[in-house]
Amino acid sequence: MRASKALIGRDRICAFLEIDKNVFYQLVKEGLPVKKIGRRWIGHEDVLDEYFRSVVTTRGDDERERPG
Repeated sequence: MRASKALIGRDRICAFLEIDKNVFYQLVKEGLPVKKIGRRWIGHEDVLDEYFRSVVTTRGDDERERPG
């Protein structure tokens, strides 16, 4: 049986991302792909990894296009 990659609870998501709760809430406002169901935050490792891959790639492209 495969281990679940679901992250249940803000603290588990924060631990996975290595961020504190203040950064977590800021990222939620910016579109972090997590969902609050009842009183619990739910995320998925693969979805979060892909989100940050796309953010880093997009922001990296923006940085290169800016004039020095």
